Amino acid sequence: MLPVYVVLLLAAVAILGGVVVVAMGLGGELALSRRDLPPLSLRLATAADVARLRLPIGLLGYQEQATADTLRMLARLIENRDAEIARLRAQASAAADSAAADASAGHAVVEAAAADAQAAPQS
Repeated sequence: MLPVYVVLLLAAVAILGGVVVVAMGLGGELALSRRDLPPLSLRLATAADVARLRLPIGLLGYQEQATADTLRMLARLIENRDAEIARLRAQASAAADSAAADASAGHAVVEAAAADAQAAPQS
């Protein structure tokens, strides 16, 4: 009966020693691995698409990879929208400047024609 207790004591000491070694940081590190999830296929283009979005839930919250992919996609969407807004604003500004230049040129032509019309009867 005594050898059974000795074996159990040795096992307990070995387990306790392993826990101490790991707690001291000598047990090494765990390698990061990617989960083998199917790719999340999203077509986000409008605010309604984002409102209907439901991210996959894991054991302890949202699945990290799917959430990160979705946030990257949303960032690209916002970046594209900002670029389009800037381009449209530049076009609108150029069109307004062109219209103002055309209006002032047209006004100058009308004034010149009126001056010519007034000068013609006097001669």
